[in-house]
Amino acid sequence: MNFLKFDGRGTTIPGITNNQLKKIIFPLAPLNEQHRIVAKIEELFSEIDKGVESLQTAKAQLQVYRQALLKHAFEGKLTAQWRADNPDKVVPAAQLLAQIQQAREERYQQQLADWKTAVEKWELGGKEGKKPSKLKKTKVTSSLTKEELANLSILPEGWQWVRFEELLFSIRGGTTAPPVDHETEYPILRSSSVRSGRINYADVRYLTREQLKSSADFIEPQILLFSRLNGTVDFVGNCALVGSNFPKNVIYPDRLYGAKLVDTRWAKFYELVFSSPNIRRGIEKKAKSTAGHKRISISDITDIAVPLLGLDEVEQIVSELEEKITVITENEYQIDKEIQRTEALRQSILKKAFSGQLVPQNPNDEPASQLLARIQTEKSERETHEEMGKKVRKPRKTKAAS
Repeated sequence: MNFLKFDGRGTTIPGITNNQLKKIIFPLAPLNEQHRIVAKIEELFSEIDKGVESLQTAKAQLQVYRQALLKHAFEGKLTAQWRADNPDKVVPAAQLLAQIQQAREERYQQQLADWKTAVEKWELGGKEGKKPSKLKKTKVTSSLTKEELANLSILPEGWQWVRFEELLFSIRGGTTAPPVDHETEYPILRSSSVRSGRINYADVRYLTREQLKSSADFIEPQILLFSRLNGTVDFVGNCALVGSNFPKNVIYPDRLYGAKLVDTRWAKFYELVFSSPNIRRGIEKKAKSTAGHKRISISDITDIAVPLLGLDEVEQIVSELEEKITVITENEYQIDKEIQRTEALRQSILKKAFSGQLVPQNPNDEPASQLLARIQTEKSERETHEEMGKKVRKPRKTKAAS
C-alpha cells in the first residue's frame, strides 16, 4: 500500500479521497483462503512480536548494565583491584587539588601580564580602537559542605568529592549571533548536535564572517561541550568532548556551554562522569522549564560534585569503560538491526500473503469469481432496497380543526 503515500492529497496534513480508495486494485482470494491467510498472519506476527519484545528487553538490560557500570566506576568499585595492585600510583586528591589551584593562579597571572602588555601597546598607539578588556579572575564559590558530602557516596582512600568548577579554567556560553539561511565556511553547532558522549558535526547551521565576534566562540580540542537548552529534559546537560579531529572553523552557540579543564588529561574521564546515572539525575532535577524548553545554568553544572583522583587511575577507568561500553554499544546496534529486520519480515509475510504464497490453496474453496459475483448481487439488492425506501414517503400529519 505504499502507493497511498504518493497518491495522497493534502496541504498541511496528507490525505486521500473516497474516490481514490474506490479505485484501488487488489487481489481477491476465496473467502475460506482469506480466513486461512488471516490466521497464518496472526500466528506469524505473534511470533515476531515475542521476538521483538525479547530484543527490547535485552536492550533495556544493556542500558541497566551500562548505568551500573558507570556508577561503579565513579564510586571506585571498578578499579578496586587496580588500587590494591598499584598502591604507589594512588595520588591523594588533596595534593591534586592544590596543584590545580596553583596552575589556575599561574594561568591567570600570565593572562594578566598579557593584558597589561596589550594595554601598553594600545596606549602607545594613541589609544585607537577599543581598550583591551581585563580578564576576570575565576572564582571558586566554596568547597562542598558537610551536609552536601553526607548525601554523597563514600569514596575510596585517595579520592575526593569536589565541585566541578574547582577543576575548570573557564566555562561560558557561545555566540548569540543568529544563523543565516545559506551555507558558509563557518558552521555553527545546534543544541541538538551534542548528545551524551558524541558530537554530530553534520547537525549545523552557518554564520557569516561579519557575525564572528570572538575567537573564543570557536571550539577547541579537549573542551567539554554541554547542551544547556533543549525541548526535553533527557537532552539537557548532555556532555561531549571535542576530540583532536573535528571540522575547521566550527563555532558553538549560546545554547551550548564550553568548559576548559585546568588539566585536559582528565577531559575524557569527566565526559564519562557526566553520563553517569547520579549526575544525570542531578542535572534533570536542576533543569527549569522556560517557553516550552528545558534549560540549565552554568552554576547548575559547576556546582555538581564530581570525584577527583589520580591520573593513572583515571586512565585505567577510562580504558576499562571504553572497552566495556564499546561492547555494549555494538550489542545495542545489533539488537536495533534485528528489530529493523523484523519489520522487513512483516512486509515479506504480507507480500507473500497477498500474492497467494503464504498458505496452501484448496480447490474445494468457492472461487473468487463466484465470491465477487455474490458480493455484487448483494450490493445491487441493497442499493435497490435503499432506493425503494427513499421513494416511500411518510403521510403528512393533518392539522386539527380549530
